[in-house]
Amino acid sequence: LSRFLIRLAKRTTLSLIIVVLVLLPLGVNGFVDKRSSITSATVSCSLSASSLDSDSSAVSPLQTIVVTGATGKVGSRLIQKLLTNDDGSTRVVALVRNGEKARSMFATDETKSMEDDTSSGNYSSDNTTNKSTNLRRLEIIEADFENTDGLRSTFHDIITSSSSVGLFLSCGNVPNQETIELNVARAASEAAKAVDTESTSDIHALFCVKLSTAQPVMEQGIGAGIVHTKIEKALRTIWKKEQICILRPAFFVQMLDPDVGGKLMGVDLRDESSVTHPWADCAMAMVDCDDVASCAQTILRESLGSQKDVTKRHGGQIYELTGSKPVSLSSDLAQLVTKLRGESPFTIHSCSIEEHCAAIGMPASSHERMSPFFNTLSAYNTATDTIEQITNQPPRSFEESILANTIAFLPSTFQRLVGKKSSSFREAAKVTSLNMQEEWKMVGEDEVLIRVQVAGVNGGADTFSVTKADDNVPEFALGSEGIGIVVKRGAKVDTFTVGQQVLFLGGGYTEYVRVAARRCLPTAESLAKSPPAELTALRISGLTAIVALTRTCPVQKGDVVLVSACCGGTGHFATQIAKNNGATVIGTVGSTAKLLPAQQLNACDRIVDLSREDLNGVLKEEFPQGVNVAYEGVGGKVLQAVCQNLAPGGRVLLVGSISQYPHNENLDPVGTLKGLKDGQDIMDVFRSGKTIEMDESGRMLIGNVWGDIFTNPEEMVDYRNRLFDSYAKGEIQVLLDDASFRGVDSVCDAVDHMLSRKSVGKVHVTISD
Repeated sequence: LSRFLIRLAKRTTLSLIIVVLVLLPLGVNGFVDKRSSITSATVSCSLSASSLDSDSSAVSPLQTIVVTGATGKVGSRLIQKLLTNDDGSTRVVALVRNGEKARSMFATDETKSMEDDTSSGNYSSDNTTNKSTNLRRLEIIEADFENTDGLRSTFHDIITSSSSVGLFLSCGNVPNQETIELNVARAASEAAKAVDTESTSDIHALFCVKLSTAQPVMEQGIGAGIVHTKIEKALRTIWKKEQICILRPAFFVQMLDPDVGGKLMGVDLRDESSVTHPWADCAMAMVDCDDVASCAQTILRESLGSQKDVTKRHGGQIYELTGSKPVSLSSDLAQLVTKLRGESPFTIHSCSIEEHCAAIGMPASSHERMSPFFNTLSAYNTATDTIEQITNQPPRSFEESILANTIAFLPSTFQRLVGKKSSSFREAAKVTSLNMQEEWKMVGEDEVLIRVQVAGVNGGADTFSVTKADDNVPEFALGSEGIGIVVKRGAKVDTFTVGQQVLFLGGGYTEYVRVAARRCLPTAESLAKSPPAELTALRISGLTAIVALTRTCPVQKGDVVLVSACCGGTGHFATQIAKNNGATVIGTVGSTAKLLPAQQLNACDRIVDLSREDLNGVLKEEFPQGVNVAYEGVGGKVLQAVCQNLAPGGRVLLVGSISQYPHNENLDPVGTLKGLKDGQDIMDVFRSGKTIEMDESGRMLIGNVWGDIFTNPEEMVDYRNRLFDSYAKGEIQVLLDDASFRGVDSVCDAVDHMLSRKSVGKVHVTISD
């Protein structure tokens, strides 16, 4: 009944109205045609997609592309491209054997995005390509591919309501592949002939793109080549030569994913740093499934309907599809995995096919059957330009293909330092192991997943993150900053690419971290060879100094500027910035051991060794005019001396108060400071960001050294650029602490080291290379 009404709808507008009135009460979605054993998941789509011609009562026919193998590596990508790049004139039908699997893969409701099916390698993990895909227009038809009558009936309905029909023929490497692919091809051909007999309109245009296997496999007649040769030969008797185009792709890059290629062809480095493979040292021009899908899309569109390009003659063509150049696993893949993982160099060694089969538990006789196939593919190093000729776009590089599916080569688990409310950082911190697959799925559309190279240590921030934590939060990620390599980006992230190095804020004490893209900063190409630890130091510690001393309290030529802890994580930046602005710079150090590093910065006019000198006395005797700006992070007696020697209008920029932090057994008292109320703690001023007027002369304590710059993102970018430019030009140097801390397990030691006040320069933890 439904097929009769749909055919009737082609004739008149009134008939279309009747069809809608009849079908709506029946519930068109999910309608089951029991006679042909075919379920149409979206019959209503074919009605709504048709449009009425304003000058005629006839319904305008659609161009239809039917995709078999729709849940496979190439078919799924083809559907994605057809729907993404469609102007509404193409009807896309997925003809599948398992409707439930297809509906799950191609999620069609608005609240569920099209997710990567990493277990079958069907989608690129670079899911930015899914942004505009209108999957709700996809028709999914479940069919018994061995029921020729049912297939013929289905194609009859499709062709009846279409001006032209394209078929992508790829039913997968199954035992009965020859039977079911030829059943589909015959059903389409016979249905077209039947419709042409019934119709008074022009003969319907039909075109088939057949996905075969690699050229040398076909030529040698081995393995899958035997089946595809039979199918190709039979197709030429079913369809006219000009109606068929053959694609013969090289080995798919996606097959290197152990979840796709399995133990036989995949390379499983997820939990190993060294593996063997028969193709390790072979040069192979592998091809990306995405490029094959692009070729199929282009050929079908150029060969059908209104988009037909008479200058492009694809009919009768056999296209050999390869990557742009041969690559090897032992060199190219191993280097990329090392880049993704950042651990000791990964290695892929060569082995015989016999050794490989034995290692993965295959029967002893297996290698004899597999050898011809493996040897043929391993010798296939031909690189063609066919993909670019067809699509006008170069094929993906091997690196782009691997970086599009990085989950295949990341570790199964990773470590992260988490904490809860406690009286100290060490007491709060706990190393936990997390599942990479779960973390991968949790990456939000505006987030990136980063492999952390270096985490910056900020003793004060680290301490207060646990001592001031919410009692109701059971566990949270620790760390304030870091630098690393993007290994995945969310659907709406277009500012970063996978494989790019970025600086980030938040949760640095982990091997892999999810971060909002807006909290990341790409490293400039000019700084690509700079040590990651130095770039990390600039991100917070350096930026704090430049904003404080050139914006919040702009240092002028001739000013006297005091920087406490002048070779500390942020202090060493402050001394250089003040000096570059023409100030007379006084620096303090807590021990004689720090004198030499401070002197080597060449930024201090006077260095005061607090272990041997009295700061208050030095300031009164040598700088009687007073201090104009103080960049102060020690607190206690140092802060007291600074405040007693401020010039009129002098300002103290509070960047911490390490002598007052909870880890101190005996707190260094601040004493009485003008402007502070009885019992008021200097740490309250710092944490709250208050500004305290100390007297009528304009002397001030400034708890927020950033001022209001966070309300002006463009201005923040300008200061950040100025800082990194100064570093690139050599105007500012980074001082790193010599102590070596490596791995998440060492973070507590690094924090303790910084809080001990023995550190010189920026303390950091190397998480990975």
